[in-house]
Amino acid sequence: PSGFGALSNTLLVGNFGDGSIVGFDRTTGTQVDYLRGTDDAPLLVDGLWGLAFGNGESLGRADALYFAAGPDDETGGIFGRIATDVPEPASVALLMTALGFGAVLRRRGR
Repeated sequence: PSGFGALSNTLLVGNFGDGSIVGFDRTTGTQVDYLRGTDDAPLLVDGLWGLAFGNGESLGRADALYFAAGPDDETGGIFGRIATDVPEPASVALLMTALGFGAVLRRRGR
C-alpha cells in the first residue's frame, strides 16, 4: 500500500528460507530494499509461510502486513502483524502543545 514506509507501492516477497521480506519495484522488477526493523537491520520472520495486507475492514488494517509462520522448524504456528508506526495527528498536536507549554513555563521561571 501507499502508506508502508520506504517499501510503499512495491511488491513484497517473503523468503521461506531465511524469513526475509524484500520489496521489488512493480514496474522494473528490480529489488528496492529489505523490510527493515527499528534497528534498520532486515526484519526476519522465522519460518515465514505467507504474507497479505489487510483490506481496512474484516481482514485487518489496510496499512498492516499480516504474516503466517511456523517457527522452530515448523513445530509452532504464528499469525502476526507488521505495521509502520506513524504518529497519530492528535498525538503530534498533544506533543506540540506540551512542548509549547514547557517553553512558556521555562521563560517565566527566568
